[in-house]
Amino acid sequence: MACDPLPCSSPGIQEPDVTVGFYEPRERPAIARILDRISSALCRQKEMRDEVKRQFVIRNARMPVARITLTCGLVIDLSIGGASGPQVRIYLLRRMREAWELGGSKGDDIN
Repeated sequence: MACDPLPCSSPGIQEPDVTVGFYEPRERPAIARILDRISSALCRQKEMRDEVKRQFVIRNARMPVARITLTCGLVIDLSIGGASGPQVRIYLLRRMREAWELGGSKGDDIN
């Protein structure tokens, strides 16, 4: 069963130009390198190590994105910038609960 990627935003590391809403081409390589480091560190965590099926960074997008695909089919998109963290957290929690329910767990341990 395919599902939409889960968005994950990390505000405060570096913000895109608010007048255009995305990163300028000259900024994108630095953002992609940060995403490389963050996504690699996440995938090296003991809890994630055996769960990651594929990991890559979409480098030349207006908003570069690290995409992590888990063995269960869940896809996580990680970007840097924006102030939507609280809204994203609520969305992620709802989607994770739905995924746990589909997988047979109740997701009661998710706060």
